[in-house]
Amino acid sequence: MLASSSIIAMGSPSMGSPSMLRPSLGNNSMDSVDLDRSLMREFNQISKNLNSMDKLATDVTHAIHAGNVMTSEKHVHVLLKTSSLCRELGGVIGILCKSGKDRTSMGVTLDMARGLNEASGVTTSTANICQLLRLHGTRRANVYANTGHITYAFNYMQRSLLPVCFKPPHGSFSGGET
Repeated sequence: MLASSSIIAMGSPSMGSPSMLRPSLGNNSMDSVDLDRSLMREFNQISKNLNSMDKLATDVTHAIHAGNVMTSEKHVHVLLKTSSLCRELGGVIGILCKSGKDRTSMGVTLDMARGLNEASGVTTSTANICQLLRLHGTRRANVYANTGHITYAFNYMQRSLLPVCFKPPHGSFSGGET
């Protein structure tokens, strides 16, 4: 336990080193050792977090580059990698489409399933969680509130062109317009 919460300056201006702030601990050297260990643990955790964010940023860069090279494909991985980086940074992920119903529902349920899988260690696959959310989740109520129908408005052609991770499950879509 710290003997005092005051801050004192350490360092020698004559040596050219900048002054560092350190809590005053009184005469108890065990407090100093405990503080040093605590600071080291915090530093190690921050270092791990920075390494994780650096890897995610590199993944986003690679995904964008792959999207620029192979322009004939839909590059969902850019969205997925960016979403992971945003989540790691503590940011907010906004998923929008023109009307805010169908494609938004597919993106939101995918992101919710991924977040649930990553944050809580649920053993069910992200794809299975996605399908359950799309069949029974609150996005269906949102679609009903907007359209008066409980089905997503994808026809078979539109559904066939969606990336696999954005496809609604059978029985949850109809041939309406989006």
